[in-house]
Amino acid sequence: MNGEMVYFNYCWLRDNCVISWDSSRQEPTFDILDESDDLHATSARLGNESLDIIWSDGFESRYDLRWLELWHKGCNHGDLAVRVRENWYGDHYSDMARFNYDNVMLNPPNVADWAEAMLDEGIALIQYMPNSDKGLKTLCELFGTVRPSFSGYTFDVKSKANPENLAYTNKALELHTDLPAEELAPGI
Repeated sequence: MNGEMVYFNYCWLRDNCVISWDSSRQEPTFDILDESDDLHATSARLGNESLDIIWSDGFESRYDLRWLELWHKGCNHGDLAVRVRENWYGDHYSDMARFNYDNVMLNPPNVADWAEAMLDEGIALIQYMPNSDKGLKTLCELFGTVRPSFSGYTFDVKSKANPENLAYTNKALELHTDLPAEELAPGI
């Protein structure tokens, strides 16, 4: 951080202490909500490679300076969930990520590429997919468990004479999330 003054939030630091993570399960063993409201460092020592902190409850944390610098600069910290989102507009259709159904189903690296496109752009096209509910469900299960809504596993968008909502008209449906107020709103 090259001599400049850098500040990190105490709660964020304590919550991200590597000692408070189970390395084999990659899960936290510490609950920041159990900390007192006056969480603070009683001492801090800056070494050549680490920042060592003793917290008000006596717990000792060590932070690698290179890791802290990456967070400070907003760089990719090795966390696969940190993604660069890409905006797209009405003319994006020709540049949209496209994947062949059979290639995705048979090659795990293609599933990862599809997932990354979905994370980065929020949309991707699967081409040459079977025209069946089973094909759709099987594809979606590559991302996770498919749960039914009150409409079942799938929903047919079709025009009705007396529609109760936009899905039953011949009008375009914009991208949206259905049932966001549900406890388990549908995912992909």
